[in-house]
Amino acid sequence: MNFVPVQTKAEVPRQSAGKWLVLAALMAAQFMIVIDLAGVNVALPSIQRDLRFSETSLQWVSGIYQLIFGSFLLLGGRIADRQGRSRMFRIGVILFSGASLLCGLAWSSGSLLAFRGVQGMAAALLSPTALSTVMRLFPEGRDRHIALGVWGAVFGAGGALGSLFGGIITSAWGWNWFFFLNVPLGLYALLAGARLLPRDVPGEAKGKFDAPGAIAVSAGTIVLLYGLTTAPNAGWTAPVTLASFAAAALLLASFVRIQARSPSPLIPKPLIRMPTLRAGLGIGVWIGVCHFSMFFVLTQYMQNVLGLTAIQTAGGYMAAAALTILFANLTSRLVKPFGVKSILIAGQICVTLAFAYFSRLPADGHYAVDLLPALLVCGIGWGLLFPSVNLLSFTGLEKMNTGIASGLVNMSEQFGGAAGTTVSAVVAAAWAGASASSSSAAGLLADGSSLASGFRAAFLMLTGLSIVCLVLTALFVRPPRSANAQAMPKMSH
Repeated sequence: MNFVPVQTKAEVPRQSAGKWLVLAALMAAQFMIVIDLAGVNVALPSIQRDLRFSETSLQWVSGIYQLIFGSFLLLGGRIADRQGRSRMFRIGVILFSGASLLCGLAWSSGSLLAFRGVQGMAAALLSPTALSTVMRLFPEGRDRHIALGVWGAVFGAGGALGSLFGGIITSAWGWNWFFFLNVPLGLYALLAGARLLPRDVPGEAKGKFDAPGAIAVSAGTIVLLYGLTTAPNAGWTAPVTLASFAAAALLLASFVRIQARSPSPLIPKPLIRMPTLRAGLGIGVWIGVCHFSMFFVLTQYMQNVLGLTAIQTAGGYMAAAALTILFANLTSRLVKPFGVKSILIAGQICVTLAFAYFSRLPADGHYAVDLLPALLVCGIGWGLLFPSVNLLSFTGLEKMNTGIASGLVNMSEQFGGAAGTTVSAVVAAAWAGASASSSSAAGLLADGSSLASGFRAAFLMLTGLSIVCLVLTALFVRPPRSANAQAMPKMSH
């Protein structure tokens, strides 16, 4: 059966400029999600003092948000496909903004964690809905390249901007106002979306909803991410860690079995067979590993070795964030003459070279010499990578499956981020411990030297992984011509 996607009047805004205003509303929603992933870390000391968090429970202020967000992305994307993107966008914005308001009003550690969990659930619905709406509004070609450039800029630079905003707002008005910031952003996204978002097309997704598959994959992902998050503190052989990984393996294996037998699987079989989507998901995992790990390791280095404050650390990322925004938007002009694969490889080369430079981080380093040059190169790399991996992943995709595909793309990056941060922390801690035990020096210098040694080891590991991904991309990624051209091809299933 041939399927040729056609945009109906219900799918496009009434005015020609309307879709760009819709994009602004979608980006406001995505910006809320991204800044709450990274920016809250700057406010943790203030939150701990005011709400009396223990040292062990404090990590869950950010951890529970990431855990639930990453675990329910597939479910959120599929719900958007079946129930309508416009409706789910509005529901997601209301839930996220309301939960943000309650986070700012939290009266205890338990209440804040509960509201952060609601934020994560709303983000899991909102993020794939917003990305799939972008893919539907902008057909393959120049407009899509521009729109994904904007999306990549928000996603790539949002963490750094969120950390800076979080530091400034927390210092000036208190941590509560970091969460209150989401309320006007959400109000704008809601009002603009209600007025401009295209109407939902009823009856697009056929067949029964795969509830058993949704439960299995969501539960499997949440216990897997929980195991990865707690393993560095609890220990890799601790009963809770081993139980988490065993339960995740059983649940995810049952999901694969359900998928194979279901007449209406959560992830449609034609989607799984798309080579561009599979390649995009693989690269997305690598992006998540490297992007999250870079921020984790460099933040530790700047604060614990160089002695920078939280706000100074966040400001240290601003030059890279500016280049990410610039090159993410330049990607729309580069794709047609050079092709998606060339842009991907160029971005991977930039990140690999930057990580190789970071693998020499000294204990007595200076920001301008030891960090800034590589941060600038990395900023260019992320700006090239975020839009191009989405262009690759969504090439030739049927519109009825954009929600679940968006969930897969987001999930690959979130899973890579959780795994990468955990492994980087383990490598850095192990190498730092070995360095400290073999060092004859004492005092603060020995601490700084051992920490820097651990951070160098983490970046050596990330450099090796980046080289492997670069070679695999060069050898095996084969994007079709439609990834660079203006026309959208037919698909058969």
